[in-house]
Amino acid sequence: TRLPHIEFGVGSFDTLSEIITNKGKRVLLVVSRSFRSTEFYSQLIKDISKALYYTELTVSGEPSPSLVDGAVTMARNENIDVIVGIGGG
Repeated sequence: TRLPHIEFGVGSFDTLSEIITNKGKRVLLVVSRSFRSTEFYSQLIKDISKALYYTELTVSGEPSPSLVDGAVTMARNENIDVIVGIGGG
């Protein structure tokens, strides 16, 4: 099992599209409802939609085990290369 790449802190968002595109071409975005309503979400979608296929899973609150299992199944069925989780507190 590979360890995940974790990026956080001031300025992290500025490099996110580059990190994503360097990891693969098929992305599963796991985002919080609050993040979807920000300008950052719009910018990210604009940046990655030109170069990648992406699908999205929107969550509210902490993800349940069944939600995580469903996301894993989705990733396998769609041959996802990269899973990106954004949001929370």
